[in-house]
Amino acid sequence: MNNRNKLKIVISALLVIGALLVLFGKTVIKGPGFTLTYKFIDALNPASEAGFRTSTTVYCWILLAGGIIGAVLVWLKPVWAKLITCVIGFIPPIFHIINNLRLGYGPFSFDGVCEFFMFFCPLAAAVLTIILIVKFKEEDKPQE
Repeated sequence: MNNRNKLKIVISALLVIGALLVLFGKTVIKGPGFTLTYKFIDALNPASEAGFRTSTTVYCWILLAGGIIGAVLVWLKPVWAKLITCVIGFIPPIFHIINNLRLGYGPFSFDGVCEFFMFFCPLAAAVLTIILIVKFKEEDKPQE
């Protein structure tokens, strides 16, 4: 297996992990004398009893849909597909930072390990996609 395919596998895996964290991950909010646990899958349904903010619902849908779409697009041959995958990888972390700043939190504040990986996996996939585009761009050119 060549290095290009190995890199595509890692990118796909990171994006799918981000999507799976929405389906199987949970957030733990700790306060003075209480602990609340919510499953992120409940955020996909805005009418659920969990009471997630609308921004969290949008964030979870972005991660879920983007992770699946990006994992497929990275395998397509055209460069535009890889560029879209890169953008898909950058959207969740940027959305997370903007939303945290809007709510008055630090830009890189996380309630738990699951939220950290929901931030990190798409970001790492986007960076690796840039490496994929730049490194293997020269290999795609015809040899003289």
